Amino acid sequence: MAIDTQELVKELKMRHQVGLKPNDPIFVLLTMNELLLANYQEQFQAMLEAQNKQQEIQAEEAIKSHLNGSTDLSNRLFKAMHEDFEKTKTELKHLFQGQLSEIQKAKDNAFKEFSHATKALQTIGYVVAILFGAMLGFIFRGFLPH
Repeated sequence: MAIDTQELVKELKMRHQVGLKPNDPIFVLLTMNELLLANYQEQFQAMLEAQNKQQEIQAEEAIKSHLNGSTDLSNRLFKAMHEDFEKTKTELKHLFQGQLSEIQKAKDNAFKEFSHATKALQTIGYVVAILFGAMLGFIFRGFLPH
């Protein structure tokens, strides 16, 4: 995402009648901003990948839990054919509600983690905006008469 400095110099000349050379110190700020932005993008990408892995692990655990619960449920159903049906039916209802609660908790945790990732991205956006604003401030401070 490198900025074309020649285009930038032309645009500044056209808009503000200010001439810059490619070795002007202001371009150091531009390069620093590009590097910081690239760094934050890499960090955010790594955070998203970690979030995806965590969600995959949680989904796998929820599926395993559900499969184990389903196996237990099947065994209990067979048992119900041989024992007191109403008692077993009540036990199965509680078991199923517990599994639903676990799945809901896993889903809530995944949404919370996604919300944290979204907030982190928003924070990174604010930082980039502040850095860009500071860079523009330095540019305009150097070019506008005091």
